[in-house]
Amino acid sequence: MWAKNLFVAGFAVLSAAAAPGAAPIGAAGVNAGGAAYMIPIQNRGERCPPLGAVLAQLRARYGGAEFLDARPVEGGPCPVYEIRFRMPNGEIRVTHERAAR
Repeated sequence: MWAKNLFVAGFAVLSAAAAPGAAPIGAAGVNAGGAAYMIPIQNRGERCPPLGAVLAQLRARYGGAEFLDARPVEGGPCPVYEIRFRMPNGEIRVTHERAAR
């Protein structure tokens, strides 16, 4: 049984290396220094709501709050914004939310 598994694994490796248009073994995933690297997954399948939609949700949550400003504090495909509101009692409330640009 183990011989069958070894044969199948060896066949898979050889057929992948001999595929037309395939890069030579060791060429893919190695940078100039010879160290392996990984390509980060962009956005990881998560959807970023637009900043306007996030602001509308916050206005509804804080009822009657006045929007002051929003500025990005962390970059990336789905940046984090620092959003400031002035509450009806004069208190300044700061929240951090992910939103699309």
